[in-house]
Amino acid sequence: MAGKIEGALASDNVGVAMEGIVAEYVNLKFPGDIVGVNVPVPDPANPRDPLTDLDIQLKFAVVEIKTGTRRLGKNLDVKKRFGPVIVYAPQATPGQRSDLVKRGAVWVGDLSGLLQKLGEVKEDVQSKINFEKTP
Repeated sequence: MAGKIEGALASDNVGVAMEGIVAEYVNLKFPGDIVGVNVPVPDPANPRDPLTDLDIQLKFAVVEIKTGTRRLGKNLDVKKRFGPVIVYAPQATPGQRSDLVKRGAVWVGDLSGLLQKLGEVKEDVQSKINFEKTP
């Protein structure tokens, strides 16, 4: 996974680089749980073209990173198929925050809050897993 994070960190695209920076922090707190960074999600109508991407895909959640206030929550329904969606958007307005929550996402405004929320989501997901009892 380190290669994906390093690739994002080396990007000249500020959004992708920010994904790499946040992924570094997430990886320190949840080692081994990151599935990918900047993961393309193919368009079912045209699988060669990406419909959207997952900024950080974990085994138990998706983190979307927004450095501005434009396009918050775009393709949220698609992203929710991969797990609970946590949107890290420090500059989101109160109305945008409310809209994200109404649409089923979790909004956080700082890295500390993101890491805390990821811990809560991971614990919640793990508590719902039913393990088969061995005789």
